[in-house]
Amino acid sequence: MTQSLKSSSDPGTYVAPRGTPFGSAYTAPAATRTIIATSGSSVSPITLGAGAANDTRLVGLMIGSTMAGQIAIDGWTIKNTTGGSSAAQLVIAAAGIGYISAPGCLNDAGALKVTLGATADHGKVAADWYPA
Repeated sequence: MTQSLKSSSDPGTYVAPRGTPFGSAYTAPAATRTIIATSGSSVSPITLGAGAANDTRLVGLMIGSTMAGQIAIDGWTIKNTTGGSSAAQLVIAAAGIGYISAPGCLNDAGALKVTLGATADHGKVAADWYPA
């Protein structure tokens, strides 16, 4: 079951949390848009949410103009075939402009952090997210 986000910043969808009965009423929270930029020549990570595991859901990233470097996102877990898991980093290569959708992805391995690979990219990326 999916519903439209209650936000004018993104027309994406929201997946209801596990355990929500099919067909039941569920109001999706409004998304927050954060421009990814730091001061000066720093490429420090920007933390979305409160900075703890399982506290933030990523809706997507808006890339406003051509990137000089890559985008790295931390806070995920990858499960392996033996049942174990490990923290992982999602890396998005420098690419064209547009919206990358990640409807409701939960940061299950730690703080959700977005890092730009080049200082020239400051202000070119916006992250849409909401508290879990």
